[in-house]
Amino acid sequence: MKRINPYFLFIPVLAFGLAGATTATQSPVSPPNPTGASTPPDPCATVLRDAENPQLQPVLSLSLMRCYEAHKMDKQADVFAWEVMAAPFWNVEVLALLEAAAHLKDAKKEVANQLVAHPISILDWAPHTGDRKRRSALAELWVQVAQHGPVQSQVKARERLHVVLGDTDEAKAFGKNKQPKLSVPQQKTRIANLSLRHENRIILTEGPKAIKGQPLNEDTCEIAYQVGKSGRKKRHYKKAHRFLDRVLKECSGTPVRKASYMKAKVASFQALSAALPLYDHFLANYPQDPLADDVMMMKALHLETSKKTTEAVATYKTLLSQYPDGDMWHEAAFRLAFALARAADVTGAIAQLDSLARKDKLDAFTQDRALYWRGRLKIYPDLKKLTPTQSQVSKEQGWQELQALSQTRSASYYGHLALRLMFHASEHLHMPASIAAPSPFVPMNTRLQTPLPDLPQQQEELALVKALIDRGYDAEAIWVLDRLQKVGNISHLDRALGYYLAEAYGKSHRELRKARLHWPHGLPVKDTLHTWQLAFPLAHDAAFKNAAEVYELPQSMLWGLSREESAFEKDVTSWAGARGLCQLMPATAKEEAQLGKIPLPNLNALFIPKTNTLLGAQHLSRRLKLLQHPFLAIAAYNAGPGNVRKWRKRLHDYQAMDAFVEAIPVNQTRNYVRKVVGSWITYAYLTGETVQTDFSMQLPKPR
Repeated sequence: MKRINPYFLFIPVLAFGLAGATTATQSPVSPPNPTGASTPPDPCATVLRDAENPQLQPVLSLSLMRCYEAHKMDKQADVFAWEVMAAPFWNVEVLALLEAAAHLKDAKKEVANQLVAHPISILDWAPHTGDRKRRSALAELWVQVAQHGPVQSQVKARERLHVVLGDTDEAKAFGKNKQPKLSVPQQKTRIANLSLRHENRIILTEGPKAIKGQPLNEDTCEIAYQVGKSGRKKRHYKKAHRFLDRVLKECSGTPVRKASYMKAKVASFQALSAALPLYDHFLANYPQDPLADDVMMMKALHLETSKKTTEAVATYKTLLSQYPDGDMWHEAAFRLAFALARAADVTGAIAQLDSLARKDKLDAFTQDRALYWRGRLKIYPDLKKLTPTQSQVSKEQGWQELQALSQTRSASYYGHLALRLMFHASEHLHMPASIAAPSPFVPMNTRLQTPLPDLPQQQEELALVKALIDRGYDAEAIWVLDRLQKVGNISHLDRALGYYLAEAYGKSHRELRKARLHWPHGLPVKDTLHTWQLAFPLAHDAAFKNAAEVYELPQSMLWGLSREESAFEKDVTSWAGARGLCQLMPATAKEEAQLGKIPLPNLNALFIPKTNTLLGAQHLSRRLKLLQHPFLAIAAYNAGPGNVRKWRKRLHDYQAMDAFVEAIPVNQTRNYVRKVVGSWITYAYLTGETVQTDFSMQLPKPR
């Protein structure tokens, strides 16, 4: 990153505002006092003094605007609002510009002119792809330009709002009565942008109108494909097939390839027998496509679900041999072993798991999975039931492997399953005398956390972050770190540490995920504890503790759920509309609020940690009471209790909980259960709640 330039318009602004004063600690626009009466102390004097520090000076104009605004000193706040608009540090940050523009509400035309002029030139900005809040802020500023800017800028702003930011609430509200007339290429761009934001309802309405009565060409083929794709997502399968079939019939090139893949995916979601020819068609025509291994995985899972185990095994083996570098390889390697075990070929399954566990550069999760199931099948060869083997040799080998996994990876999903399986065996006298019974849980109990390391000081950007945090400017430190995501060479771990120290736990966690550091290896011992603290923050402790006590749930379970749902970003909204720490959909939140008599004055209350955690805990608690097992309750939190009951009916012969989770037919829910349970277990170890991780390895009888 280029050195942050200490030159700023800050000093001239201060000089102008001081009106003859000699020190920067006085109010920046205080007039001389002709009466000689004592001047009241400046409520923002502390911030002004900090602004004398050359290191902090470029950052604190926004803080001063906020401070004077909070004290209703509008003239002083105006000075620093204009400073934010002019400052090189802030005029590239859309959230800061929006805050300054909101303060300068009586100068909308002047603000609009400033926004479109150099160096801001806001109409040329590319919207942030993954940050909903910044997309909305940019849309709000474009609306201001469209309403109050120069005429040419107004036209451009209206067009860009509709085409580029059509997913935002601001653009939708503005465009209700002022939609510009778009060319077909512009309509294609708009629909592609809407697709990235999962605005499928709009696409299903506008897409067919855009191509009605027109032959399909390069642009209209893409629109027709997007309509088919949105039809799949909204489960309008007939419409999806109709538009995808038209692409296959009238188009050529890339749209045909994408439509072939989507046709296969639609049929897969419908579990149609016609899906098999569609898989084969795609694989025959596009064998080297990056999605070919995904299609082959769909085919194998389809065959496995249809109980065509021999064909499924052959398909998995083909995938492993043809796509050794594909992103489906690890999952296919495990599914092959699972299919063999389901077909009672336990020897083949164990050999496959052994080969997978020994593979080089294997991620920790896949290795744990292979090691757990290798040991489990040696002891309990019946995949669906926990009936022990009669072979003493196999049993002892399996116990030794599970014992090793439980000791080295106890703070993980499969490591803890190994430990629970040993407890299950001990209780049911399945454990051989030569293997020691599992020891009681020894909680880490590290609520008194070890001190985190300081941010590295040799990089001036991080030194600035530390200086801001040390003086209590957490919000400013967070925005500096946000800037460093776009420019500079600061490591993910250092950014994560900075966000954590500023109590931006969600941003810290997302940095760790980018670097795949969110699941540390080994155990949380003294030398590595700070890494675990970053990966598993005790975020919003008071809110989660309160919700856990009210609904008699382990606090570690609620932390684990929120870690996977929202990464602890209290004001996050998913593209589907789920809000807050526990990612509650509006309808679900309203239902829970009514049932629990929890105040929910509006949907923005879901961004309040106490409210959101109470509603989320009640929602989880009700599913736990209904389904009688935490794994099933967690699955229902993701997919709904109706789907969980349907899967239990389909998998009625499964009595073992571990196998049932692996057999859940929806990949998203299967992964969700393992991630949430894994986070729950880890939090239990870190906070001394391991006694509350006691669950049965057997499925309860359906009610």
